[in-house]
Amino acid sequence: MLRQDELGLVYSLKEEYKILVCNAHDIRLRSEITGHEWIIISPYDGSSCELLNRHSNRNPFHHQGRYGSLSSALNYIRRHDTWFHEKMQRREIRVLSRPV
Repeated sequence: MLRQDELGLVYSLKEEYKILVCNAHDIRLRSEITGHEWIIISPYDGSSCELLNRHSNRNPFHHQGRYGSLSSALNYIRRHDTWFHEKMQRREIRVLSRPV
């Protein structure tokens, strides 16, 4: 179960992520830069967070790991989305710089 102060961490990301669901057990976010959706599930005992991810609405969610705290799960999400966004930008640059 997530505490109220932990949920404040989620709302601090609202410029980068659209908050789809946010309650004491479930958080669902959509990244503004990648479009990826994330689900963070906290069990009733509050022992850890399960993280699920999907890259688009056409894909099913897949397990992305277990984290000891909401903070560590959110840090992973931000790092992953930054990495993915940069990867896609590099791919675009390579495609645009190919000779015709």
